[in-house]
Amino acid sequence: MDKSWMVEDRHTEKYINGVKGFIQFAFSHSAKGNTILCPCKKCLNCSWLEASHVLEHLVCEGFVNGYRRWEYHGEASSSLESGRDAHVQQFDEVEENDDLEEDCDELAGMMRDMRHDFGDLSDVEDEGDCREPTNESDPFKQLVGLATLVGVVTSGEYGCPKCHLLTCSRWLTNGKKTCYMDHRRFLVRNHRFRTIDKAFFDGNVESRTAPEPLTGEEVDALTRNMETVFGKDPTGKQTIRKRKRGDPPQIFKRRSIWFRLPYWKDLLQPHNIDAMHIEKNVCDNIVNTLLGINGKTKDNTNSRRDLELFNIRTDLHPVPVGKDTFDLPPASYSMSPELKRLFCQVLKGAMFPHGYASDIRKNVHVKEKKIAGLKSHDCHVLLQQLFPLAVRKTLPEGVSAALIRVSRFFKKIYAPVIRISDMEKLEEEIAETLSILETIFLPSFFDMMVHLMVHLPLQVRLGGPVKYSNMFPIERFLCTLKGYVRTKSHPEGSIAEGYIFYECLNFCARYFERCETRISRLVRNDDPEPMSSSMPFFNGGGRYLAGKYTITLDRNAWLQAHRYVLFNYDNITPYLSKHLEYLSSTGQRNALQIDKIHHDEFHEWLRLHVAHLVDSGEKISEEIQTLAKGPLFVARTYSSYTINGYKFHTKSYDEGRPTQSSGVALVSKLSSSSNESRTYYGVITQILELDYDNKGNVVLFKCEWFDNRVQDKWVKVDKFGITHVNRKHLIHTGHKSSDAPFILASQATQVYYVEDPLAPDWLAVRQATNQRDLYDMFGMGDENSEQADGPTGHNLDPIETISIDLKDIPKTRTDIDGVLVSAKENPKKKNGKGRRVKRGGSHIREMKALKKAAGKPKKKRALEVAIPESTRVLRSQSVMHESDNEEDADNEQELEENEELGLDDQQKKKKDGRKRTRMHTVYDRGNQPPVPVSFNEKGQPNGDNASEFSNFIATLVKTHIPLGHEDWRLVPVEKKNALLTTLRKYYVVDDKLKDYVMGTSHKKWRDFKADLKKKFFKPEKTDEEILTLRVEDNRVSYDDCVWLIKFWRSEEAEKRSEQGKKNRSSQKVLHTSGSKSHARVAAEMHKEKGYAPRRDEVFVRTHISKRDETTMTAETSKVIKDIDTAIEEHPELLEKSIQQGDILSHVLGKERNGYVRCVGLGPTAGSLGIPGAQKLKSTKLQMAELEAEKAWRTNEALMDHMDYFKEDTKAQMDALMAEMAEMRSMLSQSIAGNKNFMHTSEIQPEASVGEYSTADQSIHDVDSIAQLIRKKKEAAQRLNNEAELQKRKEAELLHKKKEEALMQKNNEQDMQKKREIESKKKQEDLMQKKKEQDMQKKREADLKKKKEATVTQKNHQKGNEVILFNVYRDHTTPVAKATILATDRKKIVGGRELGTECCEVVVNYIIKRDAILPRPIGDVTTMGQAQGRTIAWLYKHLEVDKSKMKQASPPQEE
Repeated sequence: MDKSWMVEDRHTEKYINGVKGFIQFAFSHSAKGNTILCPCKKCLNCSWLEASHVLEHLVCEGFVNGYRRWEYHGEASSSLESGRDAHVQQFDEVEENDDLEEDCDELAGMMRDMRHDFGDLSDVEDEGDCREPTNESDPFKQLVGLATLVGVVTSGEYGCPKCHLLTCSRWLTNGKKTCYMDHRRFLVRNHRFRTIDKAFFDGNVESRTAPEPLTGEEVDALTRNMETVFGKDPTGKQTIRKRKRGDPPQIFKRRSIWFRLPYWKDLLQPHNIDAMHIEKNVCDNIVNTLLGINGKTKDNTNSRRDLELFNIRTDLHPVPVGKDTFDLPPASYSMSPELKRLFCQVLKGAMFPHGYASDIRKNVHVKEKKIAGLKSHDCHVLLQQLFPLAVRKTLPEGVSAALIRVSRFFKKIYAPVIRISDMEKLEEEIAETLSILETIFLPSFFDMMVHLMVHLPLQVRLGGPVKYSNMFPIERFLCTLKGYVRTKSHPEGSIAEGYIFYECLNFCARYFERCETRISRLVRNDDPEPMSSSMPFFNGGGRYLAGKYTITLDRNAWLQAHRYVLFNYDNITPYLSKHLEYLSSTGQRNALQIDKIHHDEFHEWLRLHVAHLVDSGEKISEEIQTLAKGPLFVARTYSSYTINGYKFHTKSYDEGRPTQSSGVALVSKLSSSSNESRTYYGVITQILELDYDNKGNVVLFKCEWFDNRVQDKWVKVDKFGITHVNRKHLIHTGHKSSDAPFILASQATQVYYVEDPLAPDWLAVRQATNQRDLYDMFGMGDENSEQADGPTGHNLDPIETISIDLKDIPKTRTDIDGVLVSAKENPKKKNGKGRRVKRGGSHIREMKALKKAAGKPKKKRALEVAIPESTRVLRSQSVMHESDNEEDADNEQELEENEELGLDDQQKKKKDGRKRTRMHTVYDRGNQPPVPVSFNEKGQPNGDNASEFSNFIATLVKTHIPLGHEDWRLVPVEKKNALLTTLRKYYVVDDKLKDYVMGTSHKKWRDFKADLKKKFFKPEKTDEEILTLRVEDNRVSYDDCVWLIKFWRSEEAEKRSEQGKKNRSSQKVLHTSGSKSHARVAAEMHKEKGYAPRRDEVFVRTHISKRDETTMTAETSKVIKDIDTAIEEHPELLEKSIQQGDILSHVLGKERNGYVRCVGLGPTAGSLGIPGAQKLKSTKLQMAELEAEKAWRTNEALMDHMDYFKEDTKAQMDALMAEMAEMRSMLSQSIAGNKNFMHTSEIQPEASVGEYSTADQSIHDVDSIAQLIRKKKEAAQRLNNEAELQKRKEAELLHKKKEEALMQKNNEQDMQKKREIESKKKQEDLMQKKKEQDMQKKREADLKKKKEATVTQKNHQKGNEVILFNVYRDHTTPVAKATILATDRKKIVGGRELGTECCEVVVNYIIKRDAILPRPIGDVTTMGQAQGRTIAWLYKHLEVDKSKMKQASPPQEE
């Protein structure tokens, strides 16, 4: 029977006629009534259908793959197939006689039970067809190991299987391993790295050539005479044979069994180097070294010591700091803790499209500055996609370029289309890249996996694309087989049983009609093939996945969508040309004006033009007529849609999901008359399906497009070829009718965006994976075609190689500090728990002996910083803030110190929970103005310094507030005011924040007492034993210790403890926000979302773990589900406030007094005005509050009246004083006139009587004026007396109240003293004994200081090399090495005399660049600015370098 028609196109007449002939044949041989089995791709010969349905399925879907012999439809077959047909017939008979649904239910139950035992086996793929091996590759190459099966030496001096005896290796004496370098020999002969740039390497000219791999015939000849013994030694001994001195090297352990195959020696590529494991190991090496992860980094003390042995890279040699401590200078790839956090933040913010990769954010720990738990595919995505984004922000440009070249190397290796010319260029490029890396990283970085990168391009040239030879499918299948193991004592049997069970399920699944199986279910991004139609444009493919709604379009959106459909219709070109000709004929000459009119009016012109042609009888295709009429205004929208192998989501649908599937890119022409194109990047906001008169549908994506109108302004490409877009600048938003926000769904290319932590408005564009389940079967042989990595072919990730000049790569970093390490601890490599020995038997015996002798494992020692024995005088307090109550460093500082040291776990500090917080960052700004604290309308701090503000309050509470009180209200107000005063020296605290400060202080005070009790108090201990907490925690006074012990033993304390335990046990809904307050979380959500979050949103955010998106308890999960249910059932609650009863109140019920859920500390239900939350007050209290309010208002009015009275009295007094001054001048004039008159009367006694009367009148006026003045004075004195009387009354009243308060306070103090007298008497002997011990220690310390001072004076001589230690904070931390220039106390340095405390030094080598100078010189305030300068340094904080100290001579007297 001729079946050639089965390979024809399904829409041809030949194929349709062939299908009809097949149906006739099937009905004549295997029909059941009027139905036959449908052999289409979906039915899979499992469904009985009528002839018309079978015809439709075979034309739309096609035959199932490989169904060339119609065994299910009566075609003759072999005996095996006949048996299978009999089985099918028997199954059909059962189907006719029994109830199929009951059998399916029973079988489904059996499958569920078996899946419970064996796990879900539905994802295991079928076995492929076995094929004969070719000359290029072999099916076994993915399953064998070179060292295990082939016998190739893969480690040691000749460990490279490609370089064989010509392997360039070096043994690292301190690192105890082999490194593989000298990659310059793989470069071309005239490359500058071989000769000109030799100084950047080891200084030698490289004249060697690259080694040639051994051929199969050469390997056959080398191993032909080797004796190979298979199996294990029957005695059970493990013998390790070492090559003796003088013996020739061996690169093969035994002869490969595959040489028994006659064609094996002729294969060009008999075995593959697995690119997957190479990529993972290279990624781990780079990430661990950049982040300095302890135990995994390739940069450690042993690596630096090996540099000294090789005498290369002298800038990175360890610098001795004292006797047993070294400083490791920062390499060009080193990063500070801040840069490490930035590196992790870039990776933490990455979200991939659906199905692209796993969520690696859970593996990135920003606070700990490390990445852990990455799988092979995670490293694959990280290295190729995210790594370039992270290194360009944290490393120097030359180092970043070199690492980005490594990233692009693997991206080119994994390309789906491989060209020989590209691989030849890649061979040269990777050799150059590895040579550049040799100038950056240490020799320990170059292990075998890094070296094998140089051989991958040749392997790809011979074996084809990497995806056909890597280990990803093998590893997945091995994981599946591992999942079959249920009995660990017999894993082989478990795997066999599980595999057989899977095969049985796979066979049975072919006969299930109405249940979904692995065979019949759709693939992840299934894109059904379009059905044949007279209007193929409307069969664009794709299917919706979620969020189907029906909407009515407005005129603007309808016009924009319809216009875009018309302009992107393939057969519309003749009509476009006609319309342009029409516009040109109307007199329009400006091309831009023609394009604008063409864009705005073409849809209407087309509708009229097509209608005219149809009326005139011209034949127009139905598709053109439908498009010209336009779509309906009623359309459908979706939230998720899959097409072209991509799964797209809208922007709103992506919110709250760990994936990002809303990014799109499109290449579009600038205008219809131009051939110039431009790439647009955007985010999908709406997925719209237009309905064209119920005859066809078109799916469009409405997007927010980023502005790219100006080149390199809002869409730009950096120097590494990475495209960036600005999210704040958008175009084609859809507000104008001329905008074009839509694109066809079939045109979209998926991209995703990664946020830049340093510039949040800018997003880096990364291209998504290739389309899933779609394969490019055409154009693969075009050697001249350009391979495009993105929608534009160049912008997303260019193919061009980044050129690097070795001069641009710094030898060391000058902007960060090195790492201090101790020379005492030099851990050696161990094999498991026992030491490496020569003989296997003794190795086992020694391990057993060690276990027996060790007993219980010892606890790890605390870290002892290896500082040389000091002869200097150390102060116990800081210079900037001396205090007896300074606290230890917090966890964050300790963590950074441990990570920077890079020591082993045995040397780290032992952490018993959270340590004390010293808050040095706050104390150090004591001379600066107070820092403002941002807070919300409820008076809660919510800014970046909110956590610091709260922690500083806790520190002040523990040092300012006494603990000897049962209740916070009994604490003296003076202590609280003192705390507030101290706080205001460093922060701006107004009246709105005052309530928060007092509430936080109360909580911290209670927590501190609870922590002390938990740490020190045990009922079985005596009071003397518990009193040792005064020694261990000097923040607690002796009186407070005594009071606390007495209170903890009282019945009241026991009752409170039981009640507290009961309350804590009832708390089942636990939050996960840590030390971050709810107010701060709400502020961050407000910034993210752009609106104030609801309480239910804050609840979900603070009760879900950030690491794995899970809840802490089942009750929390239930509450979150109830919240989602309430939102769906009662959406009107979303608009209600707390007072009106919001979502959270509906789910959790009424708020309790004193606390409001998800609001934070401070506000209460009563203060927020929640109905029913206000407490009822007694009538007496209400009347007292009313009287107090009236008295307060009366007092305010009286004070205002007194102020007015004082001002009026002052004005009257000023007027009287002015009037008195005027009267006095008049009086003096009158007296002077009278004297003149009397003198005249003596000379002229004949003066007239009128003149005497005038003088009498003047005297009378003076008397009246004096009398008036006296009256005014009396009135003023009377007013003053009244004011003084009023003040005296108020003072007496205030004094009376103070006396009453003082009497009450004295009574309380007297009672307190009486209670403490007995306790103090018991402790007198103990304290007396302790004082004697303290005095003895003090005398010994004074004697030691005198001796140290004497030694210090002798050692501090001019010319001595010294080590400078930190003056502030930790005084044991070295900050620099220097040389003493002068010790003359009268010498001026930095504008001041040295004095007796300082000497003049010149800084030679910097260890801590941010260390503060004790005496700044102008703008030079830190050690990083003092390189090579002379500065003044305190004798107390420097130490002579004993290894370089000059011979001491008697001190000279000045």
